[in-house]
Amino acid sequence: MPQKVQINKASLISPIADNLMIGGASIITFAFFWLFVDKSANVATIAVTAFSLSFIINFPHFFSSYLFIYGDYKELLFKKKSFFWAGIAAPLLIISYLVFSVMTKNLQLLGLGVQLMFLSVGWHYVKQIFGTAIVTSAVQKCFFSHWERAIVLLNLYAVWAMSFISTNLQRNRSESYGINYFTLNLPAYFLSGIYFLVGATLVCVLYMGIRKYIKTGVRPANSSIISFLTIYVWYLPVLAHPLYFYLIPFFHSLQYMLFVTVLKKNQVIDENKRLSNEADKRSAFVVRYWGFLVLAAIIGAASFEWIPAMLDKLFPLDANVFGPTLWVFAFNIFINVHHYFIDNVIWRGDNDFLKNYLVKASQMKALHVQYE
Repeated sequence: MPQKVQINKASLISPIADNLMIGGASIITFAFFWLFVDKSANVATIAVTAFSLSFIINFPHFFSSYLFIYGDYKELLFKKKSFFWAGIAAPLLIISYLVFSVMTKNLQLLGLGVQLMFLSVGWHYVKQIFGTAIVTSAVQKCFFSHWERAIVLLNLYAVWAMSFISTNLQRNRSESYGINYFTLNLPAYFLSGIYFLVGATLVCVLYMGIRKYIKTGVRPANSSIISFLTIYVWYLPVLAHPLYFYLIPFFHSLQYMLFVTVLKKNQVIDENKRLSNEADKRSAFVVRYWGFLVLAAIIGAASFEWIPAMLDKLFPLDANVFGPTLWVFAFNIFINVHHYFIDNVIWRGDNDFLKNYLVKASQMKALHVQYE
């Protein structure tokens, strides 16, 4: 009987793992909190749980991006303007801002740094959702035109703006690691306008998806739809749950690590094809794949917790002005803001590294031979 090559619906790890890591676990957990967890319950247990999870998911998620840009992409740092900006210029500017603020004892500038962090983190969250939705559909050979992508992105930006504006409608004082900052006291009509924009663009997204399916018979991947819905669970103000809030960074990082692990694994497997000895291949895989993940976890824990905590203890910087944890504050601001700049260049569709080791490699896993 003749052979034919057929492409199954592909996945990054497996359909179940993809759907859970990309947002399914987040949505299920959200539903559990809304149904069974009182909003006024004590936050201590969930806060400790979220902090513990940081060491295995959140911190590695940050520093895998550092290992990519200063490792796999290092040759581009002085060849492409975007990589030079993200890898060299941006960190120097952020450090200069923090140093100047501390040297001048300008607490207002440090407080604005917190708002800058919230601004960049929110922007980063929605861009990640956009990337995950597009990539998981591309893996299953469902592609979007320029205008279709623009409509989806506009809706996601509107959701991000809605979240940011809703938390800055009044002039309230808050604290981050001992540094006070103030919300922006934005006019209430900003929120009304952005609600309209969110609703209007969501209708456009739904219309686009239905129209695309009717014309082509192709719809976005399940994981793509789940990923898109996740941002509403995280950011829609009316759905906010104070205890679930502590877990959002974990689920965001889990979503990120789905792509990191698949990308790195495919890269190592491809590069190991040059080795003929199976033992050498296994050794290289352990060192280059598992070593990558372990190193990201260690550097992450050191940068977020161990090093700044030690500096606060050994070299405190005017605790009467800045509080007792200025180093922890500065490290958190720097890493969160810089992470946005890094991801803005390494996770782009025009990078051959990304196309070869994420989309194309995952599509090839679906190839199999059938007999008629």
